[in-house]
Amino acid sequence: MQEVTVIEPVLIEVKTMKTRWGCGRTRTYDLIKKGSIETRMSGGRRLIVDASVKRYFDLEDAA
Repeated sequence: MQEVTVIEPVLIEVKTMKTRWGCGRTRTYDLIKKGSIETRMSGGRRLIVDASVKRYFDLEDAA
């Protein structure tokens, strides 16, 4: 039987979006409202799935 490895997504805070992706707080919340990036709730905090941000910017660059 094969062993299955579960990879947890990297979660970042809204304030980290500025330093990591160059995306300010207002634009981040706009992207969340539009459903362009994926979020998770953890302990009452909204965290952003880093891979969804990368996908969004990759698609934006391709357009």
